[in-house]
Amino acid sequence: MKQSQLRELIIETLKTPPNYSCVKNTLHGFVLKQLHVISRGKPREEFSRKVNKVLRVMEKKSIIRIYKSKNIRVQLIDSKDYKQTGLFG
Repeated sequence: MKQSQLRELIIETLKTPPNYSCVKNTLHGFVLKQLHVISRGKPREEFSRKVNKVLRVMEKKSIIRIYKSKNIRVQLIDSKDYKQTGLFG
């Protein structure tokens, strides 16, 4: 999967929860669920590394922000652009 495809899939995944944010450690599971893929063990860890690499690039481009509240979370920065297409918009 290319990084651009994965980036778009992460954006689509972050559109659905309230406040356009979720816990960083569970994001790769939500992305896999959106792809309808069931994975455990080493393949899931490898996919998690790819997701984390794309998240770092997205943070540098100011598409998302990674912050800590109780745990480390990921949020779309300019969520008003996504409100019309999101589940809660």
